[in-house]
Amino acid sequence: MGDFWKEAAAKLLEPFPLEDIEMRIGSRTFDHKKGLLLAYISNRAVMNRLDAVFGINNWQNSFTIADKGVLCALKVREPGTEEWITKEDGSSFSDLAEFKGGISGAMKRVLVQFGGGRYLYDLPQSWVALKLGTCRKNCDKCKGEGGSYPMADEEERIRATFPQWALPAGATKAHWIDDPEIQMAFYDFIEKNDVKEDEYFELFGIEKSMREYTGTRKEAGELLKKFIEEKAAKEEKEKAA
Repeated sequence: MGDFWKEAAAKLLEPFPLEDIEMRIGSRTFDHKKGLLLAYISNRAVMNRLDAVFGINNWQNSFTIADKGVLCALKVREPGTEEWITKEDGSSFSDLAEFKGGISGAMKRVLVQFGGGRYLYDLPQSWVALKLGTCRKNCDKCKGEGGSYPMADEEERIRATFPQWALPAGATKAHWIDDPEIQMAFYDFIEKNDVKEDEYFELFGIEKSMREYTGTRKEAGELLKKFIEEKAAKEEKEKAA
């Protein structure tokens, strides 16, 4: 293997930025109250990675439509050469956008053949609570109830717990407290309710910052609300004594 292909293989294997990672539900429990959350890359991220590694003139894709899905053939070459390497993979039609979803799925799968996004299969399994939404398959369990989709805070929690090896070099784990608007609202709420620094540090089990907290924003809010209510009740009791 020449130097170009060694370098290309390493670049293809690099983790994707978290903003390029999407989530979907795979298996569900019998009652559809929990689902297995699966991470995958967006089709846009696939094309961007191919452009970055090979250049826009050095990769090609073609699709074959079958009865139940799509087969994608992806060809890549070293810039300045005429020798193409081809790999193929396929995907069934999507429940939402059959044709478009099938093409997109096949494209993502064939990149895995070259190593891109393969690490996502090694992520720890994450079973999450589901909320009512629009059932893609309109199955008997979901008819009349709107089906089940992953709760937003559960997706947020999973993203925040991606292991370091699943993040790009130099990246830090995502955390809901990093959002400036959320951060301002959170600390304004703490100040407004006169929660002392040592109190919320102890409450959330942290030493220096909220980035150490592993719960979701919703869980943090519920914990804080309960703490304030209990603190107010205690103060009222002391006044009455």
